[in-house]
Amino acid sequence: MKLFKEVTNIACGEISFQNFKPNQILPINQQHSKVILDSQNYSSTLVADGIIFPLIEKQDIPFAIKTADCIPLVFISSSHIALVHAGWRGLKNGIIGELFQIHSQFTEVFILPHIKSCCFEVTKEFYDHFPREILTESDGRITCHLENEARRQLKLLSPNMSVINSPHCTHCHTDLHSYRANKTPLRNWTIFTLKR
Repeated sequence: MKLFKEVTNIACGEISFQNFKPNQILPINQQHSKVILDSQNYSSTLVADGIIFPLIEKQDIPFAIKTADCIPLVFISSSHIALVHAGWRGLKNGIIGELFQIHSQFTEVFILPHIKSCCFEVTKEFYDHFPREILTESDGRITCHLENEARRQLKLLSPNMSVINSPHCTHCHTDLHSYRANKTPLRNWTIFTLKR
């Protein structure tokens, strides 16, 4: 299991990546949906690609999302945290908007390692789903800047939100798992829990 360490200390508290056992982590049942799960209704069998929870609730329980090339997003407000698995299908279907319908007061978002435009080669069908500005065509190859689409949606929903971005591409970075690189069944885990 590989853990993201770009996010270490944030305003709401210190994130811990080590003070838990793997069998204590609560992942969600991800299927490239746009469903956001409220932690009060948590079940490992429910399909969801995001989870939101109050900072006062279950502070010792580490919630997690798993990615191999999709974008892991960590949203923070003064009262809530949300973890979102945002692949191209989720972004196309409005998963970020779904989150903001539940809670719209997020002030910060961390965009963690994902496949970057240098490596995210796509098909022409993407022109049917996304603005042309995030697609680049050269020598018969179409690449997608998925992060720019996430940023575009974030700006529409919350123009003043602080966006902190990881520079790492999962396809390029050998310390990260990438399905597109080698069809690995392994995943990168984004895990959040608060230290007391």
